[in-house]
This record gives sequence, structure tokens and C-alpha cells, in this order.
Amino acid sequence: MNPPDATYTPDTYRYIWTEEGVEIVCDRLQESHGDLICEMSVKGIFPFASLLREAKFNLSAARTRTEWANTFRQRPGQEQIDWYAIIEQACTLSLRHWREGAPFIDLTLVEPREDDAYLLKPYVIDGAVSGVFGDGGTGKSLFALAVAVSVATGENLVGGYPSRLEPVLYLDWEWDADAHAERLQALGRAYGLDLPTDVIFYRREIASIIESAPAIRRFVAMERIGMVVIDSLGFARGGEPESAELTIKTFSALNSFGVPVLFVDHIAKHSTDRQYSFGSVYTRNSARLMWRMDAPDQDTQAQKQLGLVNTKWNRRFQKTRGLLLTIEADEVDRLVSARFDDCDPPLASLGRLGIKDAVLGLLKANPEGMMLKDMRTALEIEGLKVTENVLAATLSRKGNRGLFGYAAGKWRLLGAEEDAAESSVNGTLTPTNAVNAAGPVSHEEPLL
Repeated sequence: MNPPDATYTPDTYRYIWTEEGVEIVCDRLQESHGDLICEMSVKGIFPFASLLREAKFNLSAARTRTEWANTFRQRPGQEQIDWYAIIEQACTLSLRHWREGAPFIDLTLVEPREDDAYLLKPYVIDGAVSGVFGDGGTGKSLFALAVAVSVATGENLVGGYPSRLEPVLYLDWEWDADAHAERLQALGRAYGLDLPTDVIFYRREIASIIESAPAIRRFVAMERIGMVVIDSLGFARGGEPESAELTIKTFSALNSFGVPVLFVDHIAKHSTDRQYSFGSVYTRNSARLMWRMDAPDQDTQAQKQLGLVNTKWNRRFQKTRGLLLTIEADEVDRLVSARFDDCDPPLASLGRLGIKDAVLGLLKANPEGMMLKDMRTALEIEGLKVTENVLAATLSRKGNRGLFGYAAGKWRLLGAEEDAAESSVNGTLTPTNAVNAAGPVSHEEPLL
């Protein structure tokens, strides 16, 4: 008999013998007087799922194994299955895993993975915890649900395809099933998806993630869940967000699921430091990847230009990204459709990453050109404070030749090489000769 396909979580062990059509789950394991006790459920999975027996089981007792094996052999249609071998394997593997835990390995013999270690690049790291945070109402939950749909269906909803298809579990502390079902159907309509069943699971949560972890781990093992969404981390923590101890225990619970986790978190509305989510620094330290979501205030209710800024990474930094969220609602404000499309990041997001990127976005939105003072004002409105001297130095930098042009008191984006050549023929100043020809400094001229 071949060994079973085994799945282990801290308190649930699941074994499947495909050829024999048998599944055994050992749940709520605990030691008692030197014996390992569990709640064992045995199912037939072929030709259809059927519960054969479920009861307390002593994994250490040889007599119990024999009694259960004899019981199954006496059932009609079960005579051809070697039940004693199946029960023996389940008990032996469970005892070994419980006593020894994960094996000790020689790290020098481990071959690094060849792929780039993302379940959904660039937002969800494989086998770790990732997060997205931002102000309330930016669209974080809808984004997280779109990521879940992408992983469950293989479709591109947020700018990339998953590395594999996995069932997803969405755990919600903030709303209810009706609200998320409305969002799910709106995403399906917007992308023309015929959403299958048994790939996106949901549960409304009340207790903290620490208290709920055993039941969640069992569901993850039973349904072979491949990703878990936490909405939101602040409520899932179940206590003070500043508590280091509580945050560490929360992330220990998330890591115990054994699958990639994406959490949604908040940021203080008027926080001076918007690089991190609200609460303990251990949130950022414990996550392997974090994204801040920005949504400019001037966006309409029907459309939001979202910026996603990579604020924490363990493998490699990811560039700032833009997504255009388009929402359609009916006359009673129920969501009809919702979709994300690639777009340029808003200036507020680019500005926090670098002045050059902010200026690029600003001039791209104003192809007719802008004076330095107007650039400075526009960037300040977006939350980026910069002097005209710094702006002029950025525009005139040697590495930016052919990118920015200056003429008639305004800077503009040259773009393609032919645009730069045309500017030269028509007398438009390049960054280098613009500075040289500027003469006395004024707000309308390049500054050094």
C-alpha cells in the first residue's frame, strides 16, 4: 500500500489514500497520561463522500487500532480494503509527526526555489503573510476580494495571473456575507466571469484569530484551502493594536495555517507617518510584504485612481503601481459591477517614492507644460513638499537629459527621442541649455 497524501497543521492531521478512496482526519490532538488522543473521522471518498465513523481515538493504543479495523472490514463493500494497514499508517504517521515535529535538515543540501515565490505577483508572497493597508473607504476589502477571485479562478483581476489555482477562505470581522456576496457578484459581472462553487469560502468572525485558529486550521486542511484573507487585522487581533505580545501571537496564528495569507489593515487618517499601518511595529516586522493603498480625495464615487506603494519587502522592492477602480451601482446603491484596470499611479503615491516620479506623473497629466511655481503648488496639494530649487535641480539633472524640456517659461515632458529632436529644431531648450540660458533666477525659470 502506498503512503497517504498527508496534510499537517498544528492540531489537525489529514490523510488521503487515493487508490483506496479513504480519508482520515485526526483532529484536536492532545497528550493524556503518555497517550496521544484525538478525534478521528474516517470517510469513504469514492464513489461519493460518506462518513464511516467519527469518535475519540487513542493513537497510541494497538487494541484501538485493531477494533476500528475490524469494524470497517465487517461493513458491506469494505472487505477489499486493508483497513488495518490504513489505520496503522494513520496512527504511526501521527505519532511520529507529533513527537518529532518538522524534520531537521542540512541547509546546504536545500535547492532554492526556481520561481519568484509569489502566489499572485506582486501582492501575495507564497507561503507567508502579506498585507495591504490604507485609509478607510479606499477599496482595500474589494481589492482583497478581487485577489481572492483571481487566485480561485486563474483570471487576471488586479494586473497579474496567479502562479496556481487555489481555493480561498475569506475571514471577515467587519461586515457580513450578504455584503461580500454583492461585491463578489459585481466583480463577476464586470469581468464576465462564471464563478464556480467550492472555490471561495467565507465566514463571519466574532472571536479573535487566536481563539478561532484551531477551527480555521481544520477547515484549511479539510477543504485544501490555498490562501486565507483576513479582513481586517485590527479586529482579528482582538485587542490593543499597539500590543506587541498580541500582535506576535496573531501572526503566529496566521502562520500556523500553512498557506499564504493576505490581510487588510488600517492607517490613522491624520497620521504623520503613512509608511506603516496602525498599531505595533511587529505588524510590519512580521509581514513579509506590505502595500499601502492611496486614493486621492478628488476621485468621484464612480471611479478611484488607486496607488499601491510597496512599503515592506523581504525579497525585492516592487515599483509603485496604479489601479483604476470603476464602480457601478443601481438606484438603491447596490453594487452592480466593480473592476480594476491598470493606470498611472496618483501623484500622492509617486511623490512619496521620489520627486522625479512625481514630476513625471505631473507633466504627463499636463502635456502643455508647467511653471516651477505651479509644479510646486500641485505637488504640495498631493502631500509632497518640495522647493523650486530642488525641482529645478531634478529637472536639469544630467541623467534626465532628453526627458524634460524647457521653453517659454514652462517645463514639459519630451517623451520620445523624436520629440526631443523636434524641440531642438524649433528652438526649445533642452535641460542643459535651459539652465545655461536662464540668466537671473525667477519663479518662471529653471533654478540651480
